[in-house]
Parts: sequence; C-alpha cells; structure tokens
Amino acid sequence: MENIERETIEITTPTEEHKVVLKKWITGGERRELRNTYLSKMEMGVGKEVQIGKVNSAELIDDTENKAIEIIVVSIDGSDKDILKRLLEMRDKDYSFVYKEIDKIAKDADFLVEEPTPESGIGSEG
Repeated sequence: MENIERETIEITTPTEEHKVVLKKWITGGERRELRNTYLSKMEMGVGKEVQIGKVNSAELIDDTENKAIEIIVVSIDGSDKDILKRLLEMRDKDYSFVYKEIDKIAKDADFLVEEPTPESGIGSEG
C-alpha cells in the first residue's frame, strides 16, 4: 500500500515521557486491514443467521491491537524501528496511555459499530 502524507499528532507518555507520533487518521485500505485482521481470527458460518464458532479471544485481541499499532504509530522518540516491540516494553501506564490514543484514532475504523450518518456523526454541524 502506498504511503501518503497525512497529519500526525505527537503525544508524550506520562511516566517515561516518550515522544510518540501517531497518524491522525486512517485510510480506507488501513480500515480493511484492521477488519481483516480481526475477522481472520474468527470462525463464522452463514445460514439463516451468522454463526460464530470457537474464537481464540486473546489471539484475536493481540493481533488486532498489533495491527492498529503497526498502522497508526509513526515513531517513538524519533525512531520508526521496532515500534511494536518498543511499545510493548514500555511501562504499562505508558503503553495504556498510548494505546488509548491509538484506539481513539482506530474507532473511525470500528466495523462492529453502526456507521454514523451525516446527521448524527462525523462531519455533522450540530
């Protein structure tokens, strides 16, 4: 997937004061990557109703979080090397702080929630 220029935000972790740069938004293609990472871990059958089979919840959550980190985090302390490893090695308070921000950005890609309508959602004037 082609890298495109986009706005970023910089946050500073509360404990160790790491500077973390995040993409401000994700693309449609990145949304698909997140969705497909999530769905690839589920066993589903289709009949009269969608049936969800056995799911390894821990693997599903870890892989989806890892994909969100991979997509959204641009750099940590000025370096784009080993981002996932370095983020996971942070103190829990710092990791949680960063991941909450990642999750806010990824929420626009939350395919399990009904899409907002122009009247009530993103871009509405009221």
